[in-house]
Amino acid sequence: MNKKLLIVASIIFLTMIIISSIRITKGYTQSSISDKLSKDAFENATEKVEVKSVFDTDFPIAMNIISQDPSFLPEQFRSKPEEYQPTSMGNPYKVYTADKSFVQKFKLSGQFGSILSGEYLWEVPILDNSGRVVSSSTVWENNGKWEVGLTGLNIPPDFVQLSSDNDLIAELLINNDLTKFKELKHIRVFKMDAIYLVSKSGDEYIIPMSFRPDLVGLDNLKVYTADEAMKVISERVIFGADDNGAILSD
Repeated sequence: MNKKLLIVASIIFLTMIIISSIRITKGYTQSSISDKLSKDAFENATEKVEVKSVFDTDFPIAMNIISQDPSFLPEQFRSKPEEYQPTSMGNPYKVYTADKSFVQKFKLSGQFGSILSGEYLWEVPILDNSGRVVSSSTVWENNGKWEVGLTGLNIPPDFVQLSSDNDLIAELLINNDLTKFKELKHIRVFKMDAIYLVSKSGDEYIIPMSFRPDLVGLDNLKVYTADEAMKVISERVIFGADDNGAILSD
């Protein structure tokens, strides 16, 4: 009996060691990914001082607008807007925008990265007193000057929270076995935001985030190859005569 107990105790002990080892390894990986993502963080942006000045000047106005107009809040918060009053700003994150003729560019190059216009903006989460995302606002460059753009959510608040937290992004990548990458960007294209990732072997992946995955045709937070994503998107886009304006098809 004692021998059996000793065997059981040994198994439990070894199991605990293995679990602890896995947790340590995962923690190290998550920390490493977060450090890698921080290179594109607002704190390291060359325009940080100018954009921060815009925050200080204009965001109290934006938060006042949200306080007075519940339509700027997520739909699930509008019935009790007094409980979700904006009080502070969260961590800004960089959003790269796609060229208007993005499908054609992809067809010509075969690379999802080619559809990016080279321009970007800063998305700024707006939080309530409990730190919950209740809205968002953009700061973009207009004729060489940074200024507040649009106020209101482009994606659900949970995804804004995810996008502004490198640890949460790292956890998402770990859970999808996408820890070895050489490029990662938050992009905005065709009615959705997405995490765009290039693996060390050069493979491109898209992780979509949108209010209407049924319209976009891509499930939220599901990993797609660039080819898979663009095939779905291109089937839902109609081009105008100048091949620039992309709109939802019927």
